[in-house]
Amino acid sequence: NLLSFSLTLAAFECFSFKVAQKMIKFGFLLTFLLNFATSLRNFDCEFVFTSNAYTCKVKYLEITSKDDREVNFPEIDENVEVFIAVDQQINYFPLNLGDFYPNLKKIYIFNAGMKEITSNDLKKFKNLEVLSLNGNEIETIPRDLLKFTQKLRRVSFINNKISKIESGAFEDLPELKSLSFSGNPCFESDNEDEELNVVKQKLYNKKKL
Repeated sequence: NLLSFSLTLAAFECFSFKVAQKMIKFGFLLTFLLNFATSLRNFDCEFVFTSNAYTCKVKYLEITSKDDREVNFPEIDENVEVFIAVDQQINYFPLNLGDFYPNLKKIYIFNAGMKEITSNDLKKFKNLEVLSLNGNEIETIPRDLLKFTQKLRRVSFINNKISKIESGAFEDLPELKSLSFSGNPCFESDNEDEELNVVKQKLYNKKKL
């Protein structure tokens, strides 16, 4: 009887160990699936034609961490020319947007709570003509912000929190026709940014030619 009990106990312990192993594996699998499902939910887009351009109109996009800005775009599509995101939570620019939509000509991100924008965010958009980031929380325009986007024609930062425009931020943009900064501290009549004045004068002179 003692031998039988010992064997039963040993069998039970073995069974319990195997069950525990499976539960651990299942837990890891469940965690992976939940994380994967969460990552898939961070982007949803409707693809439409607007003004004869293939457009990604964002239905859902959330980026709240500067260290986690890669988005699970469905696939690489070189035909997408316009990216529109309105009333989303995009605190930081999508890090891999240019990997999936390398031929974007127009980027509109409105009312998204974006806190900053850098040249590294834009370096893959060689064909970009319009950059419009209205209604965000950007405070500074870096000197090298647009060094990779030589084809820009229109730039708009209306209703942000911009108080500083670094010298030379809008130099070497031969195609630039329009620059909008109304609704920012740097545009207030008694505190207008010197760099902005210089650029506005150059644009005015260009229009007279």
